[in-house]
Formats: sequence, C-alpha cells, structure tokens
Amino acid sequence: MTTKSARSNRPRPDEHRPLLVSMADLARRRGCNKSTVSRACAPGGVLRPAMHRDRVDIAHPVTRSWMARGRPTAPESPRGYPEKDVFVGPDGMAELAGCSAEDVYAALHDGLGEALDVERRRFNVTHPAALAFFASHPLADEDVEHFPLAAAAVGEDIDVDHPHAVVFRTRCGAGA
Repeated sequence: MTTKSARSNRPRPDEHRPLLVSMADLARRRGCNKSTVSRACAPGGVLRPAMHRDRVDIAHPVTRSWMARGRPTAPESPRGYPEKDVFVGPDGMAELAGCSAEDVYAALHDGLGEALDVERRRFNVTHPAALAFFASHPLADEDVEHFPLAAAAVGEDIDVDHPHAVVFRTRCGAGA
C-alpha cells in the first residue's frame, strides 16, 4: 500500500483555496439585500462561477470583483451630519419641525433658504441650515411620542444617522 506524503497533500501556493460563506453573510459584507446576492448566484448570474452548493466563495476572483463594485459606504461627515441627503417639501419640513408651513416659508429668508434645492423644490433635511431651523423648534416632552421616528427604525433599534433621527436629536437639544 502506497501513501502520499503529507507534503503532497498540501495545496500549492498558486492554487485557489475557496473561502465559503453563506449568501446572507455575503449580503451583510456588501451591504445589500440577500435577494441581490440570490439573483447574482442564480444560473446565469454573475456569481454563479463562485458557487459551491449553497455557499459562495468570497476568495474567487468573480466575487472579489463583484464586491468591489458594491455599494460604497461613505464615511460620516466630520460635523456629525449623515452623508445621505433626504429631501422633503414644505409640509414635510413643517411636520418634522412641529410648526406650520407658513413658519417654514417665513424662515426661507432667515437662512433656511440655503437648505432648499431649487431644482427639486424640496428641502435637504440634513443641511446645516435645516438643522439650525429644527434646533430653533425644540421638541416638547408631550410631542416626543408623536415624532415620526419610525422611519429611522432598523428592527428594534434606531439608525442614529438616519435623517429623522438626526432631526429628533437636534430638536431634543442633543444636536448633531
């Protein structure tokens, strides 16, 4: 009986060794939905060559290329403002600030106009001028439970960088 030496069983340095992960884990790593990964792994999909049964080889060149094209995660602004912009109309600004639309229109000349995107005809709620407007309308204790913070919910947690959470913190005096 002939046996191979332990040395001959080792993979060669230039040989590709798979590093297998689940589709859900790959979605978390890329910052996308699991359905996006499932479509890419389906027959004819971009990641199909990297599939091993129900797992994806993240060391495969196809997967590395696909991951590089993934959704970029922008760093947080040094001022603490989120890097994602959310635009709302005057009624949305009024709802978030707890005031009337007339108050929003009146504040246009007092600096809030800087947060207005003229082409979209909407306000950027994460703009410093909008946050200053929100800070000038503090949130009363009885209004806290009515604030539309549900938009910032991620499961049972709150995404503190979501624009509604930033507005909430600003109106509560915690600021951004």
